[in-house]
Amino acid sequence: MRYRLKAGDQVRVLSGEHKGRIGTVDMATTVRDQEQPGNIIPAYYVKLDGDTWYVVLRWDEMAHCYGAGTDAQPKPCRP
Repeated sequence: MRYRLKAGDQVRVLSGEHKGRIGTVDMATTVRDQEQPGNIIPAYYVKLDGDTWYVVLRWDEMAHCYGAGTDAQPKPCRP
């Protein structure tokens, strides 16, 4: 299983109750797929900005924030 993000990377939450919020990856973990319990999915512990607690997000529930932003990469999370 390959992880794309590392500790300290900033991400934007794409779905769920925290949609649109910004956070910082703390560490990688895994979660079981609810539809197919035999499947294990990469996930991350993410500390949301302005909060003191962490949430667990699957890799497809967030987007990596890039530095300066170019045509080839998404723009940064913060304007």
